[in-house]
Amino acid sequence: MSSGKPSIYIPTLYVAEGLPYTLVIMMSAVFFKNLGATNEFIGLTSFLYIPWTIKLFWAPLVDFYGTRRRWIVVSQLVLAGLLATLAAGAVTPYAISLALGTFALVALVSATQDIAIDGYYLEVLNKAQQAFYVGVRNAAYKVAWLLGSGGLVYVAGRLGECIGTAGGWSAAFAVCAVLFLAFFAFHSFYLPDAPRAEGSPAGERLTFAAFVRVFTTYFDQPRIAAVVAFILVFRLGDALMLKMAQPFLLDPPDKGGLGISTADVGLIYGTIGTIFLLLGGIVGGWLVARG
Repeated sequence: MSSGKPSIYIPTLYVAEGLPYTLVIMMSAVFFKNLGATNEFIGLTSFLYIPWTIKLFWAPLVDFYGTRRRWIVVSQLVLAGLLATLAAGAVTPYAISLALGTFALVALVSATQDIAIDGYYLEVLNKAQQAFYVGVRNAAYKVAWLLGSGGLVYVAGRLGECIGTAGGWSAAFAVCAVLFLAFFAFHSFYLPDAPRAEGSPAGERLTFAAFVRVFTTYFDQPRIAAVVAFILVFRLGDALMLKMAQPFLLDPPDKGGLGISTADVGLIYGTIGTIFLLLGGIVGGWLVARG
């Protein structure tokens, strides 16, 4: 059994959690724009956000089958394969349609990984550690945001100037695939097994019958329809805005945009704002721990 330190594996877990989200929600918009997709098409790809919104409906599967640790490492291996598919598909004539389907699968697997990571966080850390690492996990998530919306977009733009747009994006996705292979290898041996709850029999898991009872009780709550509707739509505007920010930066002035290059979008959009979000997460977690 590994006895890995939370100060090491909590940051790596939350970088791995944040990077696929950033790729699907933000980086994909620049990719599609560079390959000639219309702004209308890019706006419609906001549906890729849906798996993160409705992941609560399949979250119990993580309890029904296997352990959260296993779900984490398997998800990361699958994500590495999907990102490798994006890298290979970016240089084909069917790059846009192939990428759209692959991004949808990345979103589904990533949302499942989120369930496992967040549950694992609660399993392996005590209450004091959970409070202390709130800032660390938020900071690590913002590092992923910085990497996806900034560094990788910059790499795609700079390489695209030398080897062509498709080649630049293929290289950027290949870097992502290698990163997830590294996450898979590292977490496979470093993540500790979650301790069994005191007094709980070995191998006890949430049963399907127990889940049905809990699920039914959840929908018996007052005004549950309004609550579920709010969960589904409260970040819709944010998702739509994020999708259209990069096309606005990339479009030429005669089309209402700012005419910024892909590399500069990565440099500007993914650095300054994210750095301040990163600092805010660290300070916020420190204040929570002190309280």
